[in-house]
Amino acid sequence: MMDVTVFLQIAWSSIAGSSFYVLVAVAFALYLKVTTYWNFAQAAQIGIAFYLLYALVRVLAWPAWAALGATFVVVAGFGLALEAWGMRVLRRRNSPHLTYFIFTFMVAQFAGFLLMLLGGTEPRSLVASLFMPGFLVAGVSVTAWDVEAIIVTLVLLGGIALLLSGTAAGERILAVSDNRQLAEFYGISAERTYMLASIVCAVPIVAGVWLFGTRTTFLPTTGLDLLLIATVATILGGVGSVIGAGVAALALGLMRGFSVFVVPSIWENALVYFALVLAVVFLPRGFGGLWTSLLARRRAARMSQAAATARASEAA
Repeated sequence: MMDVTVFLQIAWSSIAGSSFYVLVAVAFALYLKVTTYWNFAQAAQIGIAFYLLYALVRVLAWPAWAALGATFVVVAGFGLALEAWGMRVLRRRNSPHLTYFIFTFMVAQFAGFLLMLLGGTEPRSLVASLFMPGFLVAGVSVTAWDVEAIIVTLVLLGGIALLLSGTAAGERILAVSDNRQLAEFYGISAERTYMLASIVCAVPIVAGVWLFGTRTTFLPTTGLDLLLIATVATILGGVGSVIGAGVAALALGLMRGFSVFVVPSIWENALVYFALVLAVVFLPRGFGGLWTSLLARRRAARMSQAAATARASEAA
């Protein structure tokens, strides 16, 4: 039987360790919600963000705030370039969605090989030592990284929610995501909105990479691994639901944390692939779609029962 303290320790570490999964999933789901395209080129942005941060922080000894600012500019610029010279061209050609998938996946693969050529294949970290001193809270070890990760994640998620719900820019993003043609009819430029969405998505990507790189090691292929989790989370949370993707990413992080009691840690990624297969086959609309369907069925059953009761009363 699992000890309570061990359970709480794994739960806390998994929640804190899910922070970068949540941020990457939110970026992936937000871009998908606005453009309706699965942008796997975000894996390239993840790789660029890490190796640029590594060069600035570990090699050039820049302060963290300066390195993060410069990295955001580069990652956002990459997203804008991809949007202007890639996605926009495909839209003008009325390309099918499969073309976007192939194009962005090839960009991610090319970036991975290029980073492997330039940065090598050995694992790297943004800190000199991964040892994290902590303090005990009710028998649970809490590190400064845990606190930082949770605070950064909550602040960024709150900021994105505020941007989308309380600003004119957010209203344009939501309008285009709901109905592009109607938004353009009212004078909202869809192309500019896609550019804006790319810039917004760069924020959680860079923050997620920083948290990941200060907790564990990074490889040139890690970007695609993180995006795989983001893809599964987006499907489980319901395509089009940014909040659902974030919650699902947290759930996947908890699953990976507690999986050590079932399978060796080397099989953690296999569990993610298994979850992806289950999601595609049994939950194509995610848990959000499943919940909506259940509510619709209950509503239909109540209406049918009410109609039957009314007919019985009329017959009497």
